[in-house]
Formats: sequence, structure tokens, C-alpha cells
Amino acid sequence: MDATRFYAHGKLMLTGEYAVLDGAKALAIPTRFGQRLEISDSGKTSHQIDWQSYNSENELWLQAKLPNSDIESQEIARLQQILRAVDDLNPSVFCQKNISFKTFLEFPQNWGLGTSSTLVSLLAQWANIDPYELLDKTFGGSGYDIACATANEPIIYQNLNDQIQIENCKLSAQWTDHTYFVYLNQKKNSREAIAHYRSLSNTKEIVEAINVLTMALGDSSDVDSSIDILVEHEALMSNKLNLPSVNVDLFDNFKGACKSLGAWGGDYVMVLSKEEPKYIKDYFTKKGLDTIFAFEEMIWK
Repeated sequence: MDATRFYAHGKLMLTGEYAVLDGAKALAIPTRFGQRLEISDSGKTSHQIDWQSYNSENELWLQAKLPNSDIESQEIARLQQILRAVDDLNPSVFCQKNISFKTFLEFPQNWGLGTSSTLVSLLAQWANIDPYELLDKTFGGSGYDIACATANEPIIYQNLNDQIQIENCKLSAQWTDHTYFVYLNQKKNSREAIAHYRSLSNTKEIVEAINVLTMALGDSSDVDSSIDILVEHEALMSNKLNLPSVNVDLFDNFKGACKSLGAWGGDYVMVLSKEEPKYIKDYFTKKGLDTIFAFEEMIWK
């Protein structure tokens, strides 16, 4: 039987990290790296799920027969939780069928581009359920990554008092042509990072300032102004988190601006500089960081 196919984009949040949880506006992009889902129905009535997940090297990294898997692992337990949540939201999708699921990642799992959020989006697309409800029942979070999963261009995302607003945003090539993403290879636990943020006092006081910076970057049409916005954003979050910014901690002599993306200290940084691409590559390669993407190489288009 022919398979039904679904696709979800990965994500990067350029502004609004942490503060988006308090209703701040965040500028985010869907990435050209995502995850695919193929589903086929054998027609049998054994009510069994055959699951296979492949990584970006097309290697099988997770396999299970559910619900009665004879293999116990954290990954399979999490998968069962997600599928139970899908069943809660739409019980008819598993109605006495033998279903085969195959997922295919297009990026290494440690890149932090949304292994979980793309899976949530894919299953929601297949089951015809609200992806934000599924997210709430499984991983939680602001939901910006779910918005990116089906976006086709940059977005300004806000979840204020459970009211989600998504606005498409055209970014100027005047600064995106000078923007790069550098992988730090220092994966951080997002839940621990969020817990640290939640432990701080008066976090909501920065929301309005983050909103202003997010809109300013979305509207920016030159490199110098964009660099100033990133520097101000880093300083604001550094002060609130009581953590040094990457500009201070890792790249204090860089000619331009470096901004943390997501949980501070891990995954990617966004780099903006008026210097030539060779300077960017040489600077970070000398620091052992050789996974570098130009803006146009990362964004979905």
C-alpha cells in the first residue's frame, strides 16, 4: 500500500529566547533541514504500530512494535507517551489498524533544530489534530517551534495568555547577507535552561523591551543597526539570566556581533559582521567550530 507523506521544518529563534515563555514576541525562521514522516496501513486488524526512525545518515536509530514493545528505553517510553496523547485527541486514527510509521531526520539530532517539535507537527498533520494541544500534552513550551514547522518564511511569533499570534516577516538582505549560524557543539538541556529562567524574579519586566528589539530586527534594513540590536538583546538577557553573553565569554575579539540562540551556551549562535566570509570562516575554524552556515543556507525557501 502506498505511503502517505508529511513534512515539517526545523526552527531557529533569532530573538526572544526565554522571554517568549512570558509572552514576548520572537523572531524565528523555518530551516531547510526538517523531518519527514511516511505512514502506511497494512489493512490488518491487529492494532499494532510498527515504528522506525532514521537519522540524517539514513541509519535506523529507533525501532519498536507498539503498544507491547519488548524493548525498554527512554526514547520508546517518550514515543508511547506522544502516541497516547495523539490517541486522546483523536481516538479514531488508531482504530483497529496495523500502522507503519517511518521518520527521516535531515539534520543531526544534537543540532537542536527541532527533533521533537517536527515530530509533534508531523503526527498532528497526520492525525488532523491541533499541534499546539499535542505539544501541551507532551513537551510543552511556547509553541514557536510548532509554528516554524509549517511556516514558509520568517515569522514573528507571540503566545500571550494562550493566545497565539503569528505574523509573516520579510527580512532585509542588507543584513541577512552578512548573517551566519555557527554550531557550538555544546548541547544544552532546554528544560534545565527554562527551569533556571523560571527561578529568576521579575522575568516579565523584560518582555516589552524584547518586543521592541524583535520588531526592530524584523524591520531593520542595514547591518550596523542590526548589529546594535543583537548587542542590546544580548546585554539585556545577560543581565536577566546572570550569565555572560557569548560575545564576552567566547568571542570577545570578534569583529561584529554574536548572539546566542535558544538555551544559552549550546546549539547555535547567530553571527552578524561586515567582514568578508573568509574572515568568518577563519575566525571560527581556528576555535574548532567548523559547522558554519550562511543565512541563505539555513533558512527554508
